[in-house]
Amino acid sequence: MESDEILARLHNDDAIPSDWTVLPILRAKLVTSLLEWLFGIIIGAGLFALIASIVIPSNYERGVGVAIFSTILLGICLFIAVSSLYLFIVDILRLSNARQHRIVLTPDDFLKQTGKKIIHVPMVDVRYVTSRGKPQPQRTMPTAEESSVGNVAGVGENISALFVGRGMTRSGKRWRLNRMRTPASVAFIDSRSDKEVLVLNDTTFGDPFAIGTVLKEYASSAQAQVFSAREEQ
Repeated sequence: MESDEILARLHNDDAIPSDWTVLPILRAKLVTSLLEWLFGIIIGAGLFALIASIVIPSNYERGVGVAIFSTILLGICLFIAVSSLYLFIVDILRLSNARQHRIVLTPDDFLKQTGKKIIHVPMVDVRYVTSRGKPQPQRTMPTAEESSVGNVAGVGENISALFVGRGMTRSGKRWRLNRMRTPASVAFIDSRSDKEVLVLNDTTFGDPFAIGTVLKEYASSAQAQVFSAREEQ
């Protein structure tokens, strides 16, 4: 199916087949990202202005070493402010044009629309779907081992937490380690060109691991049908 035909069906909910998976960009995620980038702009620009008022010009009159250190510090703050501003503008544009940002998975096609850019790959050519990052932890009851007395914070650890904070204790470090997140992305190889196709690199379309799993299922099903057809011949 051509990409224009796929996009045309999306304008009418009744015309979307039940075996399609349509992933629109999530406005709530974009709003959250905008707030994060705005915070980065304020912090980066604020620190830059504060540090600049302190180190200029005095630190540049104290020698090369102090001048280099001051420049690196100012550069880091400026980078935070400028990069946050750039990402803020990118997300503003995506939010204002959200209807043209979506991912469509059909039994026969993968399609991603990003504004005017469209990536269309037949499912039979979707190979080596890879999800990178750390999945969300399972919300399950603790096991017997995890609930054992040895894993319960002792009196000494509780007293230490009063002075250094719970996060610096053994149980606090274990909790923070379990809560760690790494940037998640989903990509695959287009077998027609052997080039990598980036499906997503954030959570604005949903959980990357869930999306990667669904994409694998579509691709495996399409390739299995092709294999069966060849066997019958």
